[in-house]
Amino acid sequence: MSKAILCDGDWTMTANGWDCSGAITQVVYSVPAEVTAATVTEGIFYGFSVTLPLMAVAWGGRQLLKMLR
Repeated sequence: MSKAILCDGDWTMTANGWDCSGAITQVVYSVPAEVTAATVTEGIFYGFSVTLPLMAVAWGGRQLLKMLR
């Protein structure tokens, strides 16, 4: 779980660190409920569907450069 510290005023740098000129609120948040095993799997497959074609193009370009050299 993480915390976000929000300031409704301005942050200023002081000798002791950061100072908020307004009210400070801490918002505690965690991983959204939408993150399930299915969405993680979908993200992995999306990553492969983007990365593998880019790697194939890079490999093909390398092969062409080696052939021309």
